[in-house]
Amino acid sequence: MYALGAQPDAERSRRYNLIGVFLRDNDGRNPKVPDIDKIVPLPPAKLPPWDGTFQWQKEQDAATPPQKPSDEFINEMAKAKHLDPATGLPLPGSADKTSQAEQPENVASRLPLGTVAHTGQPCPEDGVWCAKLGAGQFGDTQRRFLKGDALPSVVVHEPRKLAVLDSMMGTRRHVEQVAWELVAYLEQA
Repeated sequence: MYALGAQPDAERSRRYNLIGVFLRDNDGRNPKVPDIDKIVPLPPAKLPPWDGTFQWQKEQDAATPPQKPSDEFINEMAKAKHLDPATGLPLPGSADKTSQAEQPENVASRLPLGTVAHTGQPCPEDGVWCAKLGAGQFGDTQRRFLKGDALPSVVVHEPRKLAVLDSMMGTRRHVEQVAWELVAYLEQA
C-alpha cells in the first residue's frame, strides 16, 4: 500500500476482519460472501455504506426447518415396515417378516447357481458367469450378463512351457467356445 501512496484505511481493515470472523465462525456450514465487492471493493474505490450483515447469513436465518411428521403418519409408516415407532428398530418376532417382505418375488423362479450354458446360447439368468477353461489356460473368465444376452466366446491365452518363448514371441492366443457357469446373482455381486 505504501508503494502506491495509499494511506492505511481503518474501516477497510475492520471490514476484512469481520469477514474473516464470519467465515471462521461458520466454517463447516459452507458460508458464502457473494456480496464482498459491495462490502469491501478493491482500493482505491471508496467504501460504500454497509449495515454489518452478510447476505448468506440473512438467507440462513430466513430458512425454516421442515415440519415434523404427525404421530399418526409415523405410526403408519412404522407399522408398514414392522418397526417400533419409538425406536425405529424391528419389532420382536418380526425379523423374519421384514426379511421376507424385502425379497423379490422372482427368487423362487431363479435358476440355481452352477447352471451351465454354452457360447452362442442366450443367457438364461441375470448374474455373474464364469467361463470354464482347460488346464493351463487363462482369459477374461468372469463376466456379468443379463438374461437374454448372447454368451460370447473367450480369448484364451495359453502360455508355453518355456516362459522365455512367450517373452520373445508373445503368449499364444485364440478364440474358444466355452461353457459358462452361473456363480452369483447380480444382487450378490
